[in-house]
Amino acid sequence: MAEKSEYETQESRRLNRNILKTIKAESKGKNGHYGDKRKFKIKLPSSANPLREKILKIIFAIFLLVVVFGSCFIARISLHILIWHITPPIETSDSVINTLGGLLVSNCSFCVTSNTTTCSPHSTVDKTWIWALFLAIIAPYLLTFFTTLFRVSFKLSAPLNCGVLVLVLLIETIHSIGISILAFLVLPVFDPASASVVYLAVAVLPSMFDFIDKWANARKKDGTKDKSKLFASIYTSRISFVLPFFGFILQIAGIILISLYIKIGWLLGMFIISAIFTSIRHWENYVTIDGNSSKLLMLLHKHKGRTEVACLVSFWKIIVTFIAVIVIFTSQGHDSTSSFKSLFSSEISKLTTAFGDPIFGNNAICENRTPFIVAVISICCEYICYKASKTVCEINCQRAGFSIPLTIVPIATTLTLVSMMHQPDILKFSSCDLLFSTWCVKGFDQLVENCTELFVAFFVLICSILLITRHIWKVNGIKYGETSRMFVSNFYCGLFIDLSLLLNRRRNYKEYSFILSQDVDTKTGTVVDDKRQNKRRMVFACATMWHETANEMTHLLKSILRLDLNQFINSYMADLFLDVDKLEDSYDLEVQVFFDDAFDHLNEGEKYPRVNCYVKTFIECINKAGSLVYGTELEVASGMMFRTPYGAIIEWILPGENKMIAHLKDRTKVRQGKRWSQVMYMYYISQWCLQKKHGELGKQAALDNTFLLALDGDVDFEPEAVLSLMRRMNKSKIVGAACGRIHPIGSGPIIWYQKFEYAISHWFQKATEHVIGSVLCSTGCFSLFRGSALMQPEVLQKYTTIANEDSRFVQYDRNGDRWLCTLLLKQGWKVEYCAESDAYTFAPERFSEFYDQRRRWIPYTLAYILDIILDWKKVTKINENISFLYIVYQMFLFISTLITPGIIFMMILGAIIVGFDAIPLYLSLILNLVPVGSFLLMTLYASSQRQLKAAAVLSSIYVIVMMIVLIGVVKEAIDEGLCSITTICILLVPGVFVVSALVHPKEFVCIIHGLLYVMAIPSMSMLMFLYSIGNIHTLSLGTFETKQASDNTKADKKNELEKERKGYFMSQRKCFSCMFGETNDYNKDDFPGSNKNEVKDVREIINTKEGINKYMDVATVHHGIHVSRDEWELRPDHFVLKIPKQERKFWKRHIKKYLKPTYVDLQEFRKKRLQLKELRNRVCFFVYLLNAILISGMFVLTQVNASRDALSIEIDCSVGTIQLVPIAILFMAVFGTLLLLQFVCMLYHRLTTLVHICATTELWKSDVTHRDQRNSKLTDFLIQAPTSTPFVRTHRIFKNSQEQEEERLQAQVHVRKAINLKDFVKANLEEAPLTDHSLLHEMNKLNNIDNQKTVRTDHNLSKDKKKKHRFRENKIVPVSRTKSLSSSSDAEDHISKSDNTNGKFGRDCNV
Repeated sequence: MAEKSEYETQESRRLNRNILKTIKAESKGKNGHYGDKRKFKIKLPSSANPLREKILKIIFAIFLLVVVFGSCFIARISLHILIWHITPPIETSDSVINTLGGLLVSNCSFCVTSNTTTCSPHSTVDKTWIWALFLAIIAPYLLTFFTTLFRVSFKLSAPLNCGVLVLVLLIETIHSIGISILAFLVLPVFDPASASVVYLAVAVLPSMFDFIDKWANARKKDGTKDKSKLFASIYTSRISFVLPFFGFILQIAGIILISLYIKIGWLLGMFIISAIFTSIRHWENYVTIDGNSSKLLMLLHKHKGRTEVACLVSFWKIIVTFIAVIVIFTSQGHDSTSSFKSLFSSEISKLTTAFGDPIFGNNAICENRTPFIVAVISICCEYICYKASKTVCEINCQRAGFSIPLTIVPIATTLTLVSMMHQPDILKFSSCDLLFSTWCVKGFDQLVENCTELFVAFFVLICSILLITRHIWKVNGIKYGETSRMFVSNFYCGLFIDLSLLLNRRRNYKEYSFILSQDVDTKTGTVVDDKRQNKRRMVFACATMWHETANEMTHLLKSILRLDLNQFINSYMADLFLDVDKLEDSYDLEVQVFFDDAFDHLNEGEKYPRVNCYVKTFIECINKAGSLVYGTELEVASGMMFRTPYGAIIEWILPGENKMIAHLKDRTKVRQGKRWSQVMYMYYISQWCLQKKHGELGKQAALDNTFLLALDGDVDFEPEAVLSLMRRMNKSKIVGAACGRIHPIGSGPIIWYQKFEYAISHWFQKATEHVIGSVLCSTGCFSLFRGSALMQPEVLQKYTTIANEDSRFVQYDRNGDRWLCTLLLKQGWKVEYCAESDAYTFAPERFSEFYDQRRRWIPYTLAYILDIILDWKKVTKINENISFLYIVYQMFLFISTLITPGIIFMMILGAIIVGFDAIPLYLSLILNLVPVGSFLLMTLYASSQRQLKAAAVLSSIYVIVMMIVLIGVVKEAIDEGLCSITTICILLVPGVFVVSALVHPKEFVCIIHGLLYVMAIPSMSMLMFLYSIGNIHTLSLGTFETKQASDNTKADKKNELEKERKGYFMSQRKCFSCMFGETNDYNKDDFPGSNKNEVKDVREIINTKEGINKYMDVATVHHGIHVSRDEWELRPDHFVLKIPKQERKFWKRHIKKYLKPTYVDLQEFRKKRLQLKELRNRVCFFVYLLNAILISGMFVLTQVNASRDALSIEIDCSVGTIQLVPIAILFMAVFGTLLLLQFVCMLYHRLTTLVHICATTELWKSDVTHRDQRNSKLTDFLIQAPTSTPFVRTHRIFKNSQEQEEERLQAQVHVRKAINLKDFVKANLEEAPLTDHSLLHEMNKLNNIDNQKTVRTDHNLSKDKKKKHRFRENKIVPVSRTKSLSSSSDAEDHISKSDNTNGKFGRDCNV
């Protein structure tokens, strides 16, 4: 929709408030009617937030709350234990800060019993605890270093700013010094409970920066330095100043109270320095950044280059911390050299502390490994807490799962430590006495008296932390938020896990958007400005079609019309109600449909071709789909036809006022095929549509907000699936494409097999690629591409390359989807998989059709994987998502695919051996080798049809064999029990599939077809692979255009070629499109109701009315009278106007450069086929030799093991031994490793999907939710079809239901108007439940803000063309189906009113 002016936006806001008040008043019970006003009964879809998703979110949120609190609590206890063991408790009269005010005594038994035996204290300082604490502190630095080093080493990096690096190094050095002093010098002198209070005094600088920032912003906002005005401004917003001020004062008060409690001069100084130094880390979060900030602040906050800075800084912090530890303990020793040696050896020395001179060496209280076990526990718990905290913020449960537990943890930790010190035996183990059980607390009644300063400081500091981190209660999280948007620093502090998360939580996430707006886009080189980011997105739905059936076309059109309806609703609500959520989901839409081979052959004497029956079917299905979507028989607006250099176009305006353009391609003028249709719409959108609208300068900015939805002609999807893909791509600017979950639809065993195959391929393969790197192929039947990614010259221009080599033909001309994604990956873009985006497509239902589909899939899939592997250095350098480990995974997958026939062969051989003990080993080999070898020879020498028949026969035999083998294997598993590799495999592999199905509850039924999948393993994994590589050379003559001949001889040859071409199935309606297939030998059985003797040609059956209804599924559009396709025709003759001159030039230029048909004679075609045969021979030789070596080696090893039993590996079991034979080892090594990796990645991907689902689910209705519901109800009311036609307004009176129904039916019979949702809004506006009737005028005014979209008119044409068509009154005639006239007089009258000179329907009239 067009952008509104500022005045119109203000009007919308005022209108919004009035509407909401009116609707609220109506919803409270005002049931009076105004005129014939309908009741407001429209309900929201029940699937918006279903109950099961709410329950799921509640359970997940509670789980995360427990994880955050539990992990943080355990980490805090572990840290205090580590710190306490650095300076064990010592009895001294100098100070009582290490004994909780003197309440911690060494007479341990007195606390529990009446015994007064004194226990010997452990006063030795153990260096093992020092290094364990050091490891816990630097663990986050190590994680940051390795992750950033990986990105810097293998990913694309930004240039480094030396000035920023130096300043950041200075700040982080100060922070590391403060952490080291606090952890190794200050906190160890306190007992754990006292240390947990001192722990809170590390937020003095953030509170000070917070107050100063508020003060500075107030002065900047006031625009004056006058103190009187400044204090007046402070008074107006005193709360925003009082809270940070009191936070700062309380933090200072807490530090003063702790200082009074310490009473040791040098320790007091160390405490204050460490508290200030430590708190400097979080300055960035408490300084507001905007357009008026200084250049230095902007550079420090800049997001680009942070990876390199973080890598260097994290390594530097490790070094600084290491040096600080050495300096602290060597400076405390009597002899610095001896103390230094004691840190790294078993040498004994003495230290000087505030409580005496303890020994520095080894303490026998714990074993050497115990401190590191405690450190590992602390590190793991901190990392889990960090991840869980980030997740709970993503699902909008921040207050409950983040703020509450992290605020309670400091209080719970202190109270727990006091209790544990009272009963230290609770953590006394044989390997270590963690809490010094020889010391315990007594006299709790004296706690406040002995520790008054500490007691008051505890409450003061807790209140201070609550005030300083008050921002964590303002929002409840960020949907789909990335780490940098939620937290200022990407990692936490190893010593202060809870406080670092609270202080690091970003105060204003909008600052992150502003910071990103100052960065330069590395892919486009343009500055990313924030205004551009907020522009409405543009979606071009681009469908490629060929010879789809009417049923498939109806599915596609229903999806398009639903998307059109969703676009109108979201845009209308965003504009009318200023709905922020709808604004995020609002977009503009335009539909582009490209028809290959859209015209019939020219008959003798014809100059202009007629559109074929498939285009006619598409036109007829539009109204049918509209009726199914809108639930009433309504007619979509008529389309307009125009001539183009490549054929013709037909334009429609959909009900939501979005254009749908059907591009009809003539095979004699432009190249045919899905890839060339994609080239057409990519160039058309980027270099014509966007450039015409935005100009050359604004085109790049528009491309970043433009998305291309690639569709096949038979796909079915919901608008929410498209929105899920858009949200996924909006989350990261480096995502160039996103694909969804494809579901095959159809019936029969082949479909059942594909249901399970599609399920596990998406569950495992797609999810694994998404997690560890990038998806290699985004399916062309339903994928969303980013405009700026596709329009790069390195992508689009190379995509137009014509294959000149035999190996390149397998890649370029077999499937464009995988090639397009490969080009994106090589330019640094990422392709993602979105599991919550579902789409449905028709899949092959016959065995031969399915085999022919996979004949093309397998070779080009392997070819592109090999292409990525061979070019791995360039790919890993450019693409930051593809690492060397990802290449290793793809290489492993590639090799395992090549040896799959051999592994399956040996697996069947092993299964026969296990299932049939009586059969000798060599005979089992022969029984398995004969059919496989025979089929292998057939793939080289027999025709495709015979190969398919042989594959079908062998598949049936193998299914029976597999059933027998499975029974034998199950019997062996029962006999052997758990101590059998067979039993382990039977439990492991199905167990993985069952668990995977359980975590995909909506797709759980797919597991039912798993048994059929297992039965078909020999056929689909071995025979199909052999069939695919044995037929690489197979070509369809439909791939190449045959030059049209003028003489009769050449015409006869062309007809023969056309007959041969039509013998191949080449439909692009499939999910990945099928280029070649079996011969379409239709017979009588394929057409019920026909008679073979009466019908000579299949076309005669299809073109008959009965044939249309029975075979084509949807043949006629019911307009009152049934009309078959042969009763009307349509051709772009000279009566149809051309598109504008500039657009014609555009198409001619690109057709000449990229799309000109290539004509290949038979000689060249045979040469090409010969080259492909040579390629086939090379590939087959390599694959056959590789598998022959594998089979021979494994068979020899099996034979040797069977005769001597010397190669099996025996593993002890509770009831026997497990023997691993060579076949089992090979199977588990290849498939077991892949399955395990994919299973782990699948679980991780499901976790991310669970987070996404929980983030979009609202648990309770807020004011915003009630507002959104009222807005949605009003919008649904306005767009519903009125009971009367929207173009006829009559005074209505109250009637009973039967009279209203009769009136409605009569209106539908006599008045059929084209539907338009804006017309519905206008028609329903007067009946909307608004008591304030003055709002009707304002809503109507808002309705007319956007100009209504129209198809091209004669105003688009040049003056000379208007003169040329003056005799036709410059009329451009709609192209739409109308009812056939019932009488000859009506027909004559209709013809006389038209300009159709030959008297046929469809030239320039309503057809």
